[in-house]
Amino acid sequence: MNARGITRTRAVWLALVCLSIAFLVFSAGTAYQYTQVSETKVMLEMGAVPQFVLLRNSTGALERLILDLGITVVNIGPRDVNLWVVAYKAWLRDYEAEAFPQMPRALDDAKVEGQNGTTYWARAFSASFTIDDAVLARGERSFALSINASRPGNETLFKTVEDIARYAARSRYLNDSSLEWLQFANAVLFVSGVPRDPSSFTGAQNWVPLIQRTVGYDIGPGGS
Repeated sequence: MNARGITRTRAVWLALVCLSIAFLVFSAGTAYQYTQVSETKVMLEMGAVPQFVLLRNSTGALERLILDLGITVVNIGPRDVNLWVVAYKAWLRDYEAEAFPQMPRALDDAKVEGQNGTTYWARAFSASFTIDDAVLARGERSFALSINASRPGNETLFKTVEDIARYAARSRYLNDSSLEWLQFANAVLFVSGVPRDPSSFTGAQNWVPLIQRTVGYDIGPGGS
């Protein structure tokens, strides 16, 4: 493969605060959420800056889209937990659709209303990771997740990213590393040692040992 270069793109997360939209880069801080199931308390962190890699060939055409991110589970309770599944979505800000909202692609974009107007987000990634690995009581564990998409089978996605990047470079003087990405993750955990089948719960044990936490703001389908 002839690579002209690899660029790493800042990941931007969208949070809803006091009915206004704020963009948070994860290097400025991690997002925390707490939950309790029986005596179990778990804190979920999306730490470090997720890295988007745009790999182009010698002609400038996009050949691969690579995402690397990490999730850390901090178990501050007295029972072990298992991180079971992580569902992930990502969108790319569509500057061209914002300028021309009647263009065909704009109709499919997710739209976010903010104090400064409406931002458009093109669907990019949608993936699910099955992990099913333990996090010990009063401990923490980090998990590395990766998406590696090639052009064959993803032509629509790759053309969308190319078109957005080209318009951003021409109209806003932005390079690949300056593109804005919006992400959302949903993690599902279970309390270790407790049956996952609800039919096995009886009496005082009639509770579901499911822990579900999210990070980011889900604005709709993530895949193109």
